[in-house]
Amino acid sequence: MATKRSSQSQQTVTPNPFAQLPGFDVWRTMMDAQRERFEQLAGEVERMEKERHDRTLSAIDEMSRLVKTGLDYQLQLGAQWREAAMEAARKGASLAESGN
Repeated sequence: MATKRSSQSQQTVTPNPFAQLPGFDVWRTMMDAQRERFEQLAGEVERMEKERHDRTLSAIDEMSRLVKTGLDYQLQLGAQWREAAMEAARKGASLAESGN
């Protein structure tokens, strides 16, 4: 087992050994700026996701409204066709009866 030398026990331990390197302050400033940009990006992504969600819900509501309108129109058109067919049948029967 190694014994501690007195010079080793008197050394101070820094929490970050790289903090004493030249340029570390510049690097730290750049990393802080990058972190801030990343946080801004995350905020923008969140805003865009919410916008996409709202637009998607709006589009679904609009499509539902259009499908319902189409179905209502189909029902109305079917009723009009049946009425026209009945009217044509009545006129045909009336002409057939008057022709005798």
